[in-house]
Amino acid sequence: MNKLLNKTLLWIERNPGIVVLCVVLVNLALRIIHTADSSIYLDEGQTMFQIKRPIPEIINDYVKRQQNAPFYFIFAHLWTKIVGLGVFKIRLLSVIFISLAGGMLYKLSARFFNPAIGIAASLLFLSNNIVMNFAHEARGYALIALLSISSFYFFLNLIFTTQRKFAYLLFATNLAIIFTHYLTIYLFLAQFIIALFALVLLKSKREFWIYLFSQIAVALLFLPWLRVVLEVMPEKGNFWIPTSSWPILKNVYYYLINGKLKTQIVFALLTLAQVVWLFQNKTNRDILLRLVLISWAFVPVLANFAVGFYIPVFLSKYTFYASFGFILLFAASFYSFLKIKYVYPLFIAWATVLSFISLNWQSPKAENWKDAVAYIKQLEKQDSCTIFIQNSYTYKAFYVYYDLDFFKESEYPMSEGEKFGVYFGEDIHHLQKLLPKISGKKLVLVRSHWTLGDPNADVLNYLNEHAELIKSTKEFKKVEVYEYLLNSTPDEAD
Repeated sequence: MNKLLNKTLLWIERNPGIVVLCVVLVNLALRIIHTADSSIYLDEGQTMFQIKRPIPEIINDYVKRQQNAPFYFIFAHLWTKIVGLGVFKIRLLSVIFISLAGGMLYKLSARFFNPAIGIAASLLFLSNNIVMNFAHEARGYALIALLSISSFYFFLNLIFTTQRKFAYLLFATNLAIIFTHYLTIYLFLAQFIIALFALVLLKSKREFWIYLFSQIAVALLFLPWLRVVLEVMPEKGNFWIPTSSWPILKNVYYYLINGKLKTQIVFALLTLAQVVWLFQNKTNRDILLRLVLISWAFVPVLANFAVGFYIPVFLSKYTFYASFGFILLFAASFYSFLKIKYVYPLFIAWATVLSFISLNWQSPKAENWKDAVAYIKQLEKQDSCTIFIQNSYTYKAFYVYYDLDFFKESEYPMSEGEKFGVYFGEDIHHLQKLLPKISGKKLVLVRSHWTLGDPNADVLNYLNEHAELIKSTKEFKKVEVYEYLLNSTPDEAD
């Protein structure tokens, strides 16, 4: 058994290119199966609406008015020019990015640690819920995964080899990542801290200055865009993201590790592994690599946590890229901790099996528009009706399933969709304008994100009082559907 294991590891070590390709293909095969199973939600609807527009409109009408950097949307726009626009097609781009990220994670792990740690990290990456979720999401997080792992790969090669080509690659990658999501700025902070450690531990002055100049170049190119970032920066007290708190910080890791108890066990074991590591023989290179993983895993999260007390930006997905440092830290820590024959592969196999057991292959999203719209269309077949949807900005997710061709072709689907008898609004005043046009008819009220415009549920209360409720359902996640028969002459709303 030991001989077979050693032969396998030797083959893996001698064929890194084949192994990387296998990792990418396995990721692609397992993730592509359920790509379009779950419904798109609000943000994905926004993505699909924006990327069908010309690039100047994407930048001027969306990117410069929201907290969204432009690179992913431009890339996705070009992608849809090739493959077309649809739920599967746009999510396929994320599946490809995540699959390539899996290959890069193995490449980094095998290059700077060893193939065994690379295989362990790849298995944990493959079976992680948060990774699967972003593989099935039409947003920029899968691209960030690929860019962040590539960034650390080029960064470490620059620190340890001093080859200038890695400075150019790091410059290009970090420029792309900061234009993909502004809060990847914490990746720059983590790498700067690591570079300082390298300066002390490896006496790598030349490498440090090459690295620093490459990142100064990134900063100079990003500087003209900084005005846009400052203009769209959310203000504390006027934004939906809450202030940082200890429970929210804990939830970052509960989400990553999939549960409170698992998180407590993993952190206890990781702490024990670090204590054991402190008493083991190690070189300055070993020390630096462990500091790399700790910085990668925790600096972005803790930095964003600190900033979140002053600016509402602390969400786990915004520092998703720190997850890969955590996965690799887990794999590397237990390799040095469990050197007894067979123990490490058995431990990783056990951890992977547990992850696969709890893995949600379909990655359900925040709202279930897919099934809700199918239900609404069945209601339309049974009887002609008017549809009123709260909140108005949900139209992008709604129309993807209601009429995709119309969604793709219409420049203003919210207003132009009134020809279908579909109306969008926030509050009782929007409903009041609609009622005289449809008296004596059937009304389908759809509510999602309605609390922002109608916190007291005035629309629902009014209809319950002045119309006959036929049926209601809340079986679709975050989308409620109510069927009403209106009076012939509806009363005026109060």
